[in-house]
Amino acid sequence: MPPKYGVDSASVKAGGTLTVSAQDATCDPRYGPDAQIELALMDSAGNVFYSVRGPMSDAGAFALKIKVPSSVMPGEYGISAMPYDIDWCDDTGKNNRVSNPGETGPGELIERASCAMPFLPVVVTA
Repeated sequence: MPPKYGVDSASVKAGGTLTVSAQDATCDPRYGPDAQIELALMDSAGNVFYSVRGPMSDAGAFALKIKVPSSVMPGEYGISAMPYDIDWCDDTGKNNRVSNPGETGPGELIERASCAMPFLPVVVTA
């Protein structure tokens, strides 16, 4: 699962900046030493107006600013935060994140997750 994240404000002026952040997960997701998070500002149709990548810890923590372009019209938008370049969808019936299923430990199960894009609502004002 992508890390549970939050936005420092539910609204922002066009041209303003929001901080999006997450704490380390407690489930040991193993994103890797070079992990990155990708933030995107999008409308309800999924059109991306701005995206940015930044560093993320192996356990999913990050804090990254997203600048809302001054050209964005006032209205309701969403901010997504997804680990960059990680295959989340388990369409094959196999776990795509763990190369050796024995690494999770005896008796531990890996939960499958929805591939729906998570996002948090934000209102852009003039």
